[in-house]
Amino acid sequence: MADLMFHFGCGIAAGTVAGLPAVLRHARPPARVSNIAAAWLLSAWALGLWAITPSLLRAIGLPSAISAAPCMNIFFFHPLLDRLENGGTLKGEMLTSGAFLLQYLTLVWLIALRNRAASGHQV
Repeated sequence: MADLMFHFGCGIAAGTVAGLPAVLRHARPPARVSNIAAAWLLSAWALGLWAITPSLLRAIGLPSAISAAPCMNIFFFHPLLDRLENGGTLKGEMLTSGAFLLQYLTLVWLIALRNRAASGHQV
């Protein structure tokens, strides 16, 4: 059975990578990127929570037979990952840390780009 952190890491990493092209497409000043960046971050974190939903359902008392059923694959392949990966705490932490780092660096780059444009430098 895969670790909860591994499921969360897979979900948040997928959400981060999937939304990054939209953020980069809107990154040129004078465009306002705060709304798209906020939507990107919220959707990435929501996908991480979506990926751990079967584990949360199991924690509140849903039988394991239901939370391991093939229909639960809509939650980012949760039962499939459980069968393929045993443990995975370190992998999950690495995925989550990598996604957070990519999000942080992207936001810092967007702020620097915006400040540079506001100070009159050509971007």
